[in-house]
Amino acid sequence: MSSLAGTQPGYVPFRVTQSAEPLGHVSDDVADLLVRAGSVSRSGSAIVLEPHDNLTLTLDHVRQVLFQEAAIGPPRGEAMPVTLGPGGKEVARIDRSALRVLGLWATKVHINGLIRDAAGEGAVWLSRRAASAAAAPGSFDTMVAGGLACGQTPLETARKEAWEEAGLMPEALDALRMVTRMPVVYASDQGLHQELLVIYDLDLPPGFTPRCIDGEIDETVCIPLSRLGQALDGGMAFKTSSALVCRELLARYVSEF
Repeated sequence: MSSLAGTQPGYVPFRVTQSAEPLGHVSDDVADLLVRAGSVSRSGSAIVLEPHDNLTLTLDHVRQVLFQEAAIGPPRGEAMPVTLGPGGKEVARIDRSALRVLGLWATKVHINGLIRDAAGEGAVWLSRRAASAAAAPGSFDTMVAGGLACGQTPLETARKEAWEEAGLMPEALDALRMVTRMPVVYASDQGLHQELLVIYDLDLPPGFTPRCIDGEIDETVCIPLSRLGQALDGGMAFKTSSALVCRELLARYVSEF
């Protein structure tokens, strides 16, 4: 996981004219592609975007160039907020398909589904991502994980994703507890991930089994917290952000259960 400050090693800062703070960071190949297309100009070690109408429209033009050059897939029809930092004010919007390749900040909501088994041992539900997932197919997530789209709050996102990924009705979320907000930066084959992880805990009855509604999860498993560290250290393949959330969970709960 990379530092949050300054430039990101191996990536080119992606700025808007007259803003010292980068919107994101892109790979050298993407920077070269956008310069060749005339979408951005170079300024020192950065590439700079000049909005001609408004930033949302200009960013969508960049997205179209990336799609035409096969750097990203087709639009996903979900607008994500563009901010200058973790959890910052929305300055524009962009289709989700271009979020990672441009290294823009995103907010990801996670819910740890916690239970005590018959022996009183703490356990956590995990979800295995569908084999058809665009990112990290077949890897394990927290019980519920999803990105915050435009016009949503973290709590609204948590409730929406809890239904879609675990079949949890709104009344089942009365005990939802927001634990922490954790900014992280890491790289994947999609690009640079800059994420604010908003983490919730939810105590569930022992007989509960998550039920995926939207088809994005292939299976769910429940493992004791005492075995979670081993799973994270190679016993199971985790999506990076979910591994970070699970390690945060371990730091808080292993001694308590």
